[in-house]
Parts: sequence; structure tokens; C-alpha cells
Amino acid sequence: MVPALALTGLVLAMAAGGAPRLWAQTPQPAQAPRSPQAAPQPVFRSGVELIAVDVAVVDRNGNPIGGLGPDQFDVTVDGKPRRVVSAEFIEFAPRGATPGTPLAARAITPTYSSNEQLAPSAPQGRLIYLAVDQGSFKPIGARGAMEAARRFIDRLQPEDRVGLVAFPSPVLGVEASRDHEAARAASTKIVGTAQPFRAAGLDMNVSLSEAIDIHAGDMLTTQKVFARECGAAGPGAMRAACENDVRNTAVSIGRNAEQQATGSIAGIKAVIRGLAMIRERKTLVLVSGGLPVADRSGRDLQLTSTVADLGREAAAANLNFYVLHIDSGFLDAFSAEARTISDTLFRDLGMMSSGLETIAGASGGSLARVVAGADFAFDRVLRETTAAYLLGVEPLEGDRDGRTHRINVKVRVSGADVRSRREVLLPVAVAAKAATPEEALGRAYGSSRLEMALPIRLATFNMGPGADGRQRVMVSADIGAGVSGPTDIWTAFATTDASGRTGEPVGRKLRLHPRAGSPAGALSFTAQTVLPPGRHTLRFAAVDAAGRAGSLDHAFVVGLVNGDGIAMGDLVLLEPVTGSEERLDVVTDGRIRGEAVDAYIEVVPSDPEVFGITARFTVSDGPESEPRVAAAGLMTRTPGTGQWSATARLDLGDLPPGAYLVTATVSVGERRLGSMTRAFQLQ
Repeated sequence: MVPALALTGLVLAMAAGGAPRLWAQTPQPAQAPRSPQAAPQPVFRSGVELIAVDVAVVDRNGNPIGGLGPDQFDVTVDGKPRRVVSAEFIEFAPRGATPGTPLAARAITPTYSSNEQLAPSAPQGRLIYLAVDQGSFKPIGARGAMEAARRFIDRLQPEDRVGLVAFPSPVLGVEASRDHEAARAASTKIVGTAQPFRAAGLDMNVSLSEAIDIHAGDMLTTQKVFARECGAAGPGAMRAACENDVRNTAVSIGRNAEQQATGSIAGIKAVIRGLAMIRERKTLVLVSGGLPVADRSGRDLQLTSTVADLGREAAAANLNFYVLHIDSGFLDAFSAEARTISDTLFRDLGMMSSGLETIAGASGGSLARVVAGADFAFDRVLRETTAAYLLGVEPLEGDRDGRTHRINVKVRVSGADVRSRREVLLPVAVAAKAATPEEALGRAYGSSRLEMALPIRLATFNMGPGADGRQRVMVSADIGAGVSGPTDIWTAFATTDASGRTGEPVGRKLRLHPRAGSPAGALSFTAQTVLPPGRHTLRFAAVDAAGRAGSLDHAFVVGLVNGDGIAMGDLVLLEPVTGSEERLDVVTDGRIRGEAVDAYIEVVPSDPEVFGITARFTVSDGPESEPRVAAAGLMTRTPGTGQWSATARLDLGDLPPGAYLVTATVSVGERRLGSMTRAFQLQ
């Protein structure tokens, strides 16, 4: 998905781009990296507009607790109780499910997708970002943490979207997508860049906590270290030089520790602010080797308030926040590299974890300290994030003042752990007005939950390359049902490739006609885009004049099928065109109720000068059955490209209703070059 991105906007700005540019005139190919769209905040209607609050309720083992009603939640705003009107339990992944098959390993068949096939209660998939503070790890520590992270990614469900960010420099980012392999591959590039706090050339054995004390002017600690490190130097110049080295070492350690900590804070802040732009429920897993914060006043690492503010910012961003502290400090102290075991070891370890503890506490998140093997911590994240509640909370009139308010959620269940946002911004109430079709389309396109009020069935078809050599893809959709005449429809779509790169969303207002052979009386939509070969996901949304919205995601593969000296596009079935009509009604869902169908295919010879190519189209009961209908294809050659197309009308009038297979066989003389098939249902 992604080139390296600057730390200031951090890679996570890519996770939350602005509203889609919906009113260009023609669909465009995927271009520069873009972010998945931020979903609008859920709105409930119950006389007043309710506050939507995401809440996770889990047991002691991290398993979500279902079956709770509104009366089992206690919510306060600025310490005062508010009525919980509704409590919707939403599953993001199957609870107790076996690890999902990575999308990269699943075959994507060239068939249609439909929002009619989705049950409202079906798991929607999670949005998860892994943020790795590679500046806090030594190389060996980062390697172990990333091995566990890859096992975590492997266990995600196919519907889950996962992204990855590593900071500080070299910044690495992969936008969240269902292509889990993209994040997995990026994790192999993460290396620990942490350096010892002690500057090169200084041979004094001073611990982190001793350095903080010495630089703060703590004479008791200073004299103790002088005696230990300089006792053999004797009086005079050698002793003075030794003591000066101790002070320089303390300054170096404090300065280097603060530099690492401020770099970590800047990276974490950029991640949080990027994710704050995404309104849908999202999980952030911060993987860190430690964030040092001083445990006393002084000159170095005075970062407690800064880190606490960062945690509060995470709470305001409505993050499902998990902090994994991969703590190798104790093992490092007993490694072969350690010259002596510091008598301040446990205080040093406490300072290294203090910043992470503060962030987790202020954000309402969870902290897991990992000494050996991070799998248990990642497993807990998997369990806890499978489901959550969406509460509808009734505000008082004075709550909507455009300010941030403290919100607290408790549940009347023994032993339950509750995670929810700590703050909520309630905008000033304004008179509600009906959304325009363009506004409704933007909401439907950007929402994390698929809209089903307007039925949509959608398919994609690989065509031959365009004049510029890029792969053409036809997008076909049946929209709505029971329509008898031309109707205005607002549509928008964009594609995301396997690495997560999303093209510019393009929307249009169209006057669509019902598809002639559509059993449901659906409107026929077709468009063309140009895409690179590989796996893609298309997000499509539509809104009708009545405000009904539909949306879906369609996974497909771009690429021609190779034969003997040729490459072939997909076999497309179309409703027959009669008279002077110039309409293109594609059989999107494979259902036909007319007495004929037109078949079409594009063929690209490896030798553009080849002639004599023919195509024969047949209809049979199956791949091994004798043809019931056959027709020779009408061949047309595209000037200047060497590309051929073949089309034929197939008479279905004598066939009974049932399932059939259309096959296009391409030949030169008696030599068969290849074939393509497509199934259909005659109704």
C-alpha cells in the first residue's frame, strides 16, 4: 500500500482520508495512496438524537459477554446519570472461531456479490492497526515481537482489516485492508533500532535511575556512584577525572533516554491522531519495548504529564487501545553483555514501563507486560475484540454545547471488565434537515457497515487492455427491485488493491433503465475502469431518489487467462439489444428469463499479426455435457492493437428452466487455443 511516510502525519493519516470526491464525470483508475473513508457517527432516533457509545464488556478471560440489555448499563456524563435507550450487541468476528484463512490463500471466483446475501447480524470484521515503536527495541527483541505479531495476523478472520505502522525512522506503513499478507510482509522489515543509553567512549557503570538522580543533583546517589566507580583512582587529578566521567555518563544516559522517549511519544501521538479521524470502531495495538519516564523531579524524562495527555487524547479518539510492553530488561540485565547486575535494576525496569502504564491508564486501555513470548497477549486482543455493544445514550438539553464531556460506562455484571471512551464531544444541536442524495451517498459509501435498504448485485469482468496497455475492467450492477421505468440513481465506487492502495472515489448521478431480463426489475448499471493486474476490492454504493441506500464490497482478480498463444478476458453475457437501442444490459447475477442471450469475449494474441482466429459459443448442462445450443462468433479486430473480440447470440427458447454453462472456445483452424466459461440460471 505504501511508500514510507513522514512521521508528522504518520502513516495513519492514510487510514482516515477526507470525504470522497464523489462528483467527477467518469470513473478513474486507481492512483495515489488514499485512506479508507471515515465512517459517519451512528445516529439513533428516539424523539431526541442519542449519543452513540462503543463499549466492550468482557469476562476475566477476555471473552465478550453478550445478552445485556440497556437497563444493565450505567452511564454518566460529567458524573451525572444518563438514560441508556438501546444496547445493540455487534459481532465483529465469530467468537471462538478457528483462525481465518488469509485472503491471499483464498480463491476469488469471478462471480457476483450482493448486499442481499448479508444477514444484519453477520460479523462485520474488525479494523485493527499494529503500531510498533521500533526505536524502543534492540534488534533481537524486535524480531521476537514481530514473530508473535505475524502469528496474530495469521489468526485474523478474512473479513478483518489490518494495517501496520512502525516508527520512528525509518517510518513504515501499510494501510488497513483485508489483504493480511501486506501487513505480514511489512512486519518482516521491522528492525529494532534502540541503542544503549550510555554514550560510546564512556566506561562508567551508571544505571538509568542513577543517571537521573545524579543529573538532578542528588548528592547521596552521586557520592555512592563516585565511591563505586572511582574508589581505585586515588586522590588528585585521576579522581577528579573519574568523577567528571561519571557526571558526563549520567548526562549522556539522561539525554539519550529522553531522546528515545520523545521520539516514541511523537510517533504514538501521530498514530492516535490519525486513527481519531476514523469514526468507526477501531483497535490499536501498540507494541513497545518501553517508554522511559522519570520517577522523580529533576532535569531528565520529566514526561509524566505529557504522556498522561497522550493517553487522554487516545481516550478522546475512541480507540480500543491495547499496549503490549515487550519487556526484555530483566533478561538483558543477566545477559553476557551486562558487566554487572545493577542494584537499581527494578527501579530502572519500573521507569521503562512507567510511560506505557500511564498511557494505558489515562486512555482506559489495557496494558500487558510480556517478558517471554507475546502470543498470550495477542490472543487476548483477538478474544476481546470479537464483539462489542453500541449504546444509544439520551443526552440532556444542556449537554449539546459543542464541548468535550467526561463519560463513564459501568455494567451490572459481576466480574466484567468494561472498555469504552472516556470523553465525548457533543455538537450544538441544530434543526434536523433531510439529507440530499449526495449526502446520503457519501454516508453510505463511507460507512463501515454495509447498507441494505437498496438491493445491489455487482460483478466485474476482465476485458482486454486499452490503448495504453492497461487492463480494462467492466463493472456491472443490478440496483434496486420492482422498477418499471427509467429512474435517477446516485452511485459511487472505488477500488483498493491488495496492498491497500485506494483509487479516488468517483460518483455520478445517472438515469438508469431496468435490465430487460432482470427477474426483480432491477436497474442496469455499467462502468469501466483501468486497473493493474492482481487482487482488488471494489466498494460500491448507490442511493435512489427516495433516499434508500445500498452498499457492498466485491473482491475480484484483475488479469487475463492465458491460452495457447493468446490471453482471454472474461466471458460476458448480455441482454439482447433490439432495434436502434444503444444500451448495454449485462447479466450481472447470472439469471436470465428471456429466450436469447448475447455472449461476448475479448482475445489478445501474443503475436499481434496473427489472423484466422475463430470463436465458437456453446450452451450445455455442464463441462462434460454435449452442447444443446451452438453458434459461431462474429469476430472483430481492434485496429492498431491486434486484439480481437467475438460475440454471438444464443437461442435459449427450446431450453427448459435450469442451470447451464456457456463456453467460448477460441481456435485457429483446427488448433484449439483456449476456452472460457460462465454459468447462468434460465428462469
